[in-house]
Amino acid sequence: MQAFSLTGLERLVLQWPLLRRFVLRVHARALRQLCTQVQARSVTIVGGTCDDKAGRLTAASVARDSTLFGEAIDAMSMRHWNPSLNGHDHFFAAFPKLGPASDKTG
Repeated sequence: MQAFSLTGLERLVLQWPLLRRFVLRVHARALRQLCTQVQARSVTIVGGTCDDKAGRLTAASVARDSTLFGEAIDAMSMRHWNPSLNGHDHFFAAFPKLGPASDKTG
């Protein structure tokens, strides 16, 4: 009889409740610490100090506002993309909008 061994994915699935709590905790912390720049129906993640009056909202504020959240998703993805515009340019223009969240590699 062959010995049974769990793969990494199977172990992850078995620990899903623990993993889910961890991801939600990290997500909540990130929402409080990331700032966003809101300008002309476009939302960009930026570094520095958040300041609501200057249009530099916390990511948590954007997440609570359904209109701003939708604009952020549209700006940083292909959702609701206008097919009459260049899709290649729209797709690659999203990466700089990720700001400090995309500075780390590896």
